[in-house]
Amino acid sequence: MSKIRIFLLASAVIGAGCLFITGYLGSSPRTSVSAVEAYYIGVYWDEWRTSPVDSIEWGDVYPGSSKTASIFVVNEADRDMSLSLDTSDWTPPQASEHMSLQWNHAGMPLRPRESTLTTLRLSVSPLVKGIDDFNFKIVLSAAAYEWCTISEFGTLFSNNSDVRMIYPSDSDRKPLFLSAAKVSDWLASAFIFTELGNVKESLDTDDKFVDQNTGEALGEAGTGIISFGGPFVNPIVKYAEMYSTPLGDRAPIRFHLEEDSFQFRRLDGSSIPGADLPASAINGGRDMFVIEVYEDRDGKIILLCYGFGWKGTYAAGKYFFTEVCPDLASYPYGWIIVEWEDANGDGFVNTETDGDAYTLIATSP
Repeated sequence: MSKIRIFLLASAVIGAGCLFITGYLGSSPRTSVSAVEAYYIGVYWDEWRTSPVDSIEWGDVYPGSSKTASIFVVNEADRDMSLSLDTSDWTPPQASEHMSLQWNHAGMPLRPRESTLTTLRLSVSPLVKGIDDFNFKIVLSAAAYEWCTISEFGTLFSNNSDVRMIYPSDSDRKPLFLSAAKVSDWLASAFIFTELGNVKESLDTDDKFVDQNTGEALGEAGTGIISFGGPFVNPIVKYAEMYSTPLGDRAPIRFHLEEDSFQFRRLDGSSIPGADLPASAINGGRDMFVIEVYEDRDGKIILLCYGFGWKGTYAAGKYFFTEVCPDLASYPYGWIIVEWEDANGDGFVNTETDGDAYTLIATSP
């Protein structure tokens, strides 16, 4: 994976990056300044991107103190990029043992032209001594981000030795006070269950599988999590779509209700053309579903499938089994949104071969 780097260079001018230690006498406090060079990623002071960051003035730096600088970082590449922060070239070398640089970036990748507000914090140990002047290089790296894709189902789930199938329970006492699920949510899961080699099953009311306070699915890095049912009945989905959930744990698609319209929207709340149906159509002859796979901040791989109504969720299971699994290579997407229509008018959810219609509405880039 190639990396594109931004170098925030500590100034080499004598006096820049001056650290005053206890008992230092003989001059007034001096100000540290870091120059900024950016490549492929823009760095700005404002969200309107009118004021580029040419330098960062840290101000007076003392033992036991910290300084912050807030900047907007913009992905100016033509693909999704992930960011990482590092430092190098400390002068003198022992300065790195007494100073650290952190940021509050949530870890989610940036899409093309997307920006994020992040705060850099330079912290100095109160025990530092023997250092007057210092400088270092701040390196903000951007790398092409590789999203999990549906086409990797075999590797991520079928051949994974640690997969958890978590069903939304029919209990009315469950995490996040959600409603009881329908049997159809369980039946839909069966279509994927047959494709798994090693899987453990449980309900969303099992505290070994789901955090009963937050709704977060539990597991180690690399654990595969599969769950059906929407945010009204499934706490795993509800957790993944709430704005209060840490950004690194949110699903790429969220459900949205707009007056009498059911919609799927992107993580950032932006609309998706065609990804909506009137509420009156739900559980009638039309429905719509999402199939999405993503990695959360703990490294768990999560596959969520659900429709606006129970027929959409059931259709998602059938579609995955009959259309996706036989041709995984044709689904190099993190998510797909599909509309189902009861084209043969029998009132039941059939496969396309048996007369119903499935229309691919949208996919991830």
